[in-house]
Amino acid sequence: IDATKSLDAAMLSRTVVTSRWRYTQWHDGTSELYDHDVDPYEYVNLANDPKQSSNRDELKKLLTAGWQAARPGK
Repeated sequence: IDATKSLDAAMLSRTVVTSRWRYTQWHDGTSELYDHDVDPYEYVNLANDPKQSSNRDELKKLLTAGWQAARPGK
C-alpha cells in the first residue's frame, strides 16, 4: 500500500523543532507551540499565549526561512 497516494498536500503542516520548542503551522493558518521543558507530552498549546509571542515569532521566522537557514554556521 502506498500511503502517500491518499495525502492531500494542501492539508499538511510544517514544523520546526529546537531542543526546547516545537512549533507547527497548519494549512488553515492555525498553529501549535509547545515548551518541552515544562510540557514534554504537549498537553498545553501555547501558540495563542501572549507571553509566548516572541518565542512563537522567532520559531515562525525560522520555519519560514527553511531548512537551509537552520544549518550550523549560517
